[in-house]
Amino acid sequence: MRAFLKHERKELERFRLLPYTYKKVGLVIGGLSLLTLIGVWATNQTVSPLIKNLLKDILLFAMLLVSVTREKQENAAIRQARWKSYTFAFVAGVGYAIVQPYINYGVAYLVKPEKAVFSEMSLFVVLWFMLVVQLATYYVFKRTQQSDLAKAC
Repeated sequence: MRAFLKHERKELERFRLLPYTYKKVGLVIGGLSLLTLIGVWATNQTVSPLIKNLLKDILLFAMLLVSVTREKQENAAIRQARWKSYTFAFVAGVGYAIVQPYINYGVAYLVKPEKAVFSEMSLFVVLWFMLVVQLATYYVFKRTQQSDLAKAC
């Protein structure tokens, strides 16, 4: 059992963040995908569900790419901010996935009780929420830690 745990720990430690240039690639790909989705929505164009889902998946991939790239200057405080944001995003995402369908049903029941239907959250919505929360909290934690360091100096 110890050998297994040691091997697993070694494998986890091998996980490396992507170089900083991938962040720019992720931002460009995500921006183009988001603009395309907004353009389709704003112009009321009919697009096949395959294309729409592909654009959503590309957006999620781009957000993940931004999430797993290291900073230009990586240090312990930035790594701590990143892992805190992953933890917070995971907990918030699970809570959101559990609670939000009931909130949606409750609001629908109050507005039109005869048309209220309980439905689960889509995978895209949950993953998008988790990635947005992770990226937002990461930058807040990072900025907070940097301002705390500047005050200390």
